[in-house]
Amino acid sequence: MKNIFKFMGIALMACSLMVACGNKDEENNDTTPQEEQIPNGVNVTFNGESWTASSVSCAYFESYGAIEFYGAQTADEYPIFDEVIYSAEVGTTTESTTTGQFSNQVHMYVEYYYDSYLYDNDGNNYGDWWAAEATTEIKAVDLTALTATAKMSGTFFDAGQAFAGETAVGFAAADRAPYTATFGNVSLGSK
Repeated sequence: MKNIFKFMGIALMACSLMVACGNKDEENNDTTPQEEQIPNGVNVTFNGESWTASSVSCAYFESYGAIEFYGAQTADEYPIFDEVIYSAEVGTTTESTTTGQFSNQVHMYVEYYYDSYLYDNDGNNYGDWWAAEATTEIKAVDLTALTATAKMSGTFFDAGQAFAGETAVGFAAADRAPYTATFGNVSLGSK
């Protein structure tokens, strides 16, 4: 009988060792960065305020190789995010300006209509906030199906405060605000 208890004790110890030395849950040592998933639709954050666009009107300008990313919180009302970039390829572009306007660069313009707009003598409308620094990452584009996915970020400056009226303070002194925007699998009209 003692032999049976010895044998059972040895068997129990062996089982314990097998469990202790057995297959542990595999640790995930994968250091490959995970691809960020951009949700469908348009989401914008301006100076800490976030919203989702219910009115989206994006376009591909074939003759210029440019894409317009446009989204408004509600149709024909503020706020509105509007960007035109001379690129229709996957990739990242980062630019900045020291004058308040991009010139001969990839970003034609990046504007935000917060609560009004600016206009010139020719009747052209502009956002009341313009990008001082802009990064646009086109993550996917299909010029046959006319769809695109992109992520934008940067800093806007108050263009009205900088340039409009007798109390204009200039580009350097104008208020700044951070922004981010995502355009997920948006349809591109062809122009």
